[in-house]
Amino acid sequence: MPELSIIIVNYNLKDMLDKCIESVYAHLEGLDAEIIVVDNASEDKSVQMIKSKYPDISLIINEHNAGFAQANNQGLATASGKYILFLNNDTVVLDNAFSKMVEFLEKNPEAGIVGCKLLNPDKTIQPSCANYPSSHQAIAVLSMFTKGAGAAGFKFSYDRTEKVDVVSGACFMVRREVLEEVGAFDEKFYFYGEESDLCLRVKKTHWQTYFVPSGNIIHYRQSTFNRLPTQQMSEIKTKGSFLFYKKHYGGVYLAIYGIWTFCHIILGTLFWSAAYPFMKDKKRLQQKSQYYKGMLNAIFKLKKR
Repeated sequence: MPELSIIIVNYNLKDMLDKCIESVYAHLEGLDAEIIVVDNASEDKSVQMIKSKYPDISLIINEHNAGFAQANNQGLATASGKYILFLNNDTVVLDNAFSKMVEFLEKNPEAGIVGCKLLNPDKTIQPSCANYPSSHQAIAVLSMFTKGAGAAGFKFSYDRTEKVDVVSGACFMVRREVLEEVGAFDEKFYFYGEESDLCLRVKKTHWQTYFVPSGNIIHYRQSTFNRLPTQQMSEIKTKGSFLFYKKHYGGVYLAIYGIWTFCHIILGTLFWSAAYPFMKDKKRLQQKSQYYKGMLNAIFKLKKR
């Protein structure tokens, strides 16, 4: 049994995937690891690249884009490692990050999930963890969903180890026994919110989630989700947020979130419409318009259920 199973989901990002895998192999110091790539029906010869350049990698080829959660679960089903690492294909590993994460889990038996420091391409800190509010403060999570982990007033010092509620899905390591206890990714989350859901399910058990700063990963934010058209991205993001609220906070908070989202759309539309005559970048208004349309689509589809 390998010590570590590394699962990478890919969709039409051949060159970035190649760079990611090269960095993984370069930073596996002292680790017995297997790499599993799940390809979501790429059309850019990603599969051919893996087969020719990395024949030792376990490759799963989907005939359609199964989404992030389902594809990761496919990889998990074939993984045999003591620890499971979910890694985005738009990352580059630095500083033997994985061995440091494994070492932390070995020394801290209460730790179920561990995330590491994420960096932007210019090596500045990229927010990668957050705490969830209690249920009566649940509406504050809106900022985290709309702006990303680390928002909603949740500030961290990224130079020290800290217990957190959720770490970024771009790179996080989980004990196999944790997944056996709480289950894998919820496949109802297609592209957004799946790691937040998993981390919150873990929070409700005796396991702890930690951020450790000793290993660094560059995250380019070129994943499938970030390359979607603005309207589609917004709709998926809002639907994921609705599902998260319904699952973990109940119907009352889902309704509050829906009302808040609708008010956000109205007020945002009024603001950007008023600002339009004074804007130099007219394309920004068009982008905002597409973003709000995606949110509205998600609301209308929620009402039809």
